[in-house]
Amino acid sequence: MTLPWIIAGAAAGLFVGSRIRASVFSRSTESGQPPRSDCPGCAHRILLARWRWRSLLPVTGRCPSCRTRVGPYPLLAELAAGLALAVVAARASSGWELAALAWLALLAVPLAFIDAAVRRLPDPLTAAACAGTLALLAVAALTSHQPGPPRPRSHRCRRPRLLLPGLVPYQTGRHGPG
Repeated sequence: MTLPWIIAGAAAGLFVGSRIRASVFSRSTESGQPPRSDCPGCAHRILLARWRWRSLLPVTGRCPSCRTRVGPYPLLAELAAGLALAVVAARASSGWELAALAWLALLAVPLAFIDAAVRRLPDPLTAAACAGTLALLAVAALTSHQPGPPRPRSHRCRRPRLLLPGLVPYQTGRHGPG
């Protein structure tokens, strides 16, 4: 893509990074625990329970009442998202491919922070990343109007039993078992 797309991608990453920080704070819990919205130090409510996806962490990255650090360091998620989207914008070759890779990058950033914090990946984010990326890449493939190159005839398998030779103890035929 062009320079304006790269700049727009970096700006969008900086803009959504604050929501990513809130998502990292909310989902950085042990397995089986619900997402958190309270400060781990003083139990002060930081994120709104009703609309957690719309919540933001304080700009300082600290709890307003006890000053305990919550979530990733300030501007770290924003810079990571901005860099990821700038790289995606630089490498994408079409609009749909850009959308698919941006979706994947925007969900990979919080997944990386959550994995670093608690060594697990939350299923809702992982499923959303997979489903959204596959759907957008399918649309990109369908709208590109460029079918893949034809496969040469020599790559086709004539006998189905030759598909998994490691699972078959020996093959019958002129060439023997190997």
